[in-house]
Amino acid sequence: MAKLSLTPHGIKAGRSAGCNRTPPKRGTSKGWSASTSRRNRDFLKSIDPTQLDGHAVSASLTLGRSSRLSATEFKTIRENLFKRLARTGITRHHWLTEFQKDGTPHLHMMIFFPLSVHPNNAVEAIREHWLEVSEATGSKYSGQDVVAMYHLQGWLKYLAKHGSRGADHYQRCPPKGWETPGRMWGKSGTWPTSILEYDCDTSTFYRLRRWVRNWRLSDARRALTKARRYCDEIGTQNALRRIRSARQLLNRGTRQKSELMGFDEWTSPEIINRMIDALMRVRGSYIRDYSEHKETPNNRFDARGAQT
Repeated sequence: MAKLSLTPHGIKAGRSAGCNRTPPKRGTSKGWSASTSRRNRDFLKSIDPTQLDGHAVSASLTLGRSSRLSATEFKTIRENLFKRLARTGITRHHWLTEFQKDGTPHLHMMIFFPLSVHPNNAVEAIREHWLEVSEATGSKYSGQDVVAMYHLQGWLKYLAKHGSRGADHYQRCPPKGWETPGRMWGKSGTWPTSILEYDCDTSTFYRLRRWVRNWRLSDARRALTKARRYCDEIGTQNALRRIRSARQLLNRGTRQKSELMGFDEWTSPEIINRMIDALMRVRGSYIRDYSEHKETPNNRFDARGAQT
């Protein structure tokens, strides 16, 4: 059996021999990890943009390099900013921490204000509050990128990309002295989310995986053509990297790994719905709501859905 998760911004599926029903208690955060990145990415993909209200602002906030901050000092600056923003009447926000090559931390944020607050006023308020709380580090006005946000999916993908880098990437690695850096991302307020979960048999999972692989390859080739047309070197490299990733989706070296390999793709709801509708029309396909027969110690089902 395989599990499918459909969200407003993508589709995710995987097979597993089981799950840990008695996970260990979460301890002190030691920075970015594969599970931390996955939770951040899953949250961003689940946000339902049709239910969001208010003005959205994106912010990339940097510190000065006049002094080296400890994890506790950076947390204090971050929390002071959040307290100030709360007093301005924000409705919700999401944030994540990254590091520059010299180890200096910075913030990426997505902030929502009520409609009564003009976007330009919100932009200036965020920039001024950050400069005030981080003044001791020598932060500068020119180093703060704060703009009104009108293309939500693009910013969500941008944040997810930052949060999905490997633990060895320099922007994932805390500086020396940050043995316990604390949380790497977080959110506040009420976020409307939507996740639809389904079970399917193995053959249906393989079929959908091939479709997603072909769509990813086709989409990357279109991006490559466009990047080369406009002589976009960065866009060209990103498209080539995505093409290589798509070609490797069905081949992970050994048959055992290839059979269990899942996928996690950002795409529009229209593409997702077309794939699922087509899948349900295929003769012999097996899909049903995951909650109907979620596996428990006393409730197991075979590949056809019959209880054993």
